[in-house]
Amino acid sequence: MPRLRTYGKWIGVLVILLVLAQLGLPFLLRTSRMRTYLLAHLERSFGRPVEARSFSMDILPFPRVDVEGVSINENPSFGHEYFLRADRLTASVRWFGLLRGHFDFGTISLSRPSLILVRNEQGRWNLEGWLPPALAKSASERISYGPQTPTDSGNHLQKIEFDDGRINFKTGEEKRPFAFTNVSGSVEQMGPGRWQLRLEAQPWRSGVPLQSTGTLQVRGELAGTSARLQPAEIQLHWDKVSIADLFRMITGNDYGVRGAFALDGNASVGKPEPGPLVAPGAWKFSMHASAAKIHRWDLTERGDNPAVSLNLKGLWDVAAGEAHADSLTLELPHSHFEGAARLKTAGMSDWNLRIEDSGIQAQDLLAWYRAFQPDVAEGLTPNNYLRRVSRCAVSRCRGKMCKSPVPPANFACPVMQNLSASVRC
Repeated sequence: MPRLRTYGKWIGVLVILLVLAQLGLPFLLRTSRMRTYLLAHLERSFGRPVEARSFSMDILPFPRVDVEGVSINENPSFGHEYFLRADRLTASVRWFGLLRGHFDFGTISLSRPSLILVRNEQGRWNLEGWLPPALAKSASERISYGPQTPTDSGNHLQKIEFDDGRINFKTGEEKRPFAFTNVSGSVEQMGPGRWQLRLEAQPWRSGVPLQSTGTLQVRGELAGTSARLQPAEIQLHWDKVSIADLFRMITGNDYGVRGAFALDGNASVGKPEPGPLVAPGAWKFSMHASAAKIHRWDLTERGDNPAVSLNLKGLWDVAAGEAHADSLTLELPHSHFEGAARLKTAGMSDWNLRIEDSGIQAQDLLAWYRAFQPDVAEGLTPNNYLRRVSRCAVSRCRGKMCKSPVPPANFACPVMQNLSASVRC
């Protein structure tokens, strides 16, 4: 019983101290020394200079810091705009760290954040060097004797949550018209230098009215950005997209096509996988895109409106600026095409498409014609099947269309002076 009373007294004293500390925090946070102390810990967590408008802090029921008007500065080599800005930042403080005399942040939540991603002329992103990489130790460093000195891994972020955010893009000093709005999700460190990404967003383009751009979902794991995100594996899902809005986002124009679009993809880089060796930094990807209920804007939607699906598998060599789809399959309800494609992703526009096998049914041709032309007889139901198994290639090189019935194995687009002499496949 006396021991219980002793414990009760200590607990009472602790509660009184916590209440007094809570009441005295507003006065303490007004001092420049306390503000400097909190800013230093935020800069240590984010790895970049941080500016803030005001601070508030709670100890009960759980210790946390609230920061109003927080702004994380940009790396000067990528410009002088902010890197990340948020209306409000809330960071939990670890109890165990406080008991050991350390002030460590736990989960950081950002309200209405705005992130600017910049890509310079060397192809590097401003995001690189922000998230801490895995600690690399040499063989001589793995075995040590005597007391160990704790090492500082730089920034100590464990989890970042964000809601109602926005992601903007820049190429050098040029702002891109594309952005992501209503961004929500989290980035969480699963291990040293390994991060798990969960993100949902809506695509957006400036100056273009959009109504249904769908929801883009991204899931995956990646390394610290000092390792250029490698190894990494990303899954993407995008559905409920209006084809009209898809064209508006890509080209800025409405071509009068209506329908629904969906996309699923998977990409990985730097992961050891069976098969032929790939160039360092090359992304291995697979993609499935589909469109349904395709019709002209002023025609009524029908049950037999055409649909199409596209499957791609290949490699994207970012350093070389080329993407190769070694497997390409285009499927219609009754027709199909199989082949391969190549796209130059840097410099002048250059692409080619090789068709290995194709089978076309007249019913699909009629469905496409009926979806864009009115007054087609309802009783017209062709069943002809046109099949041609041959190698055929179409490419675009230096702004000119080139066609070849039987291209060589390493097909490259020739520059044709007389396009009327080209052969149709």
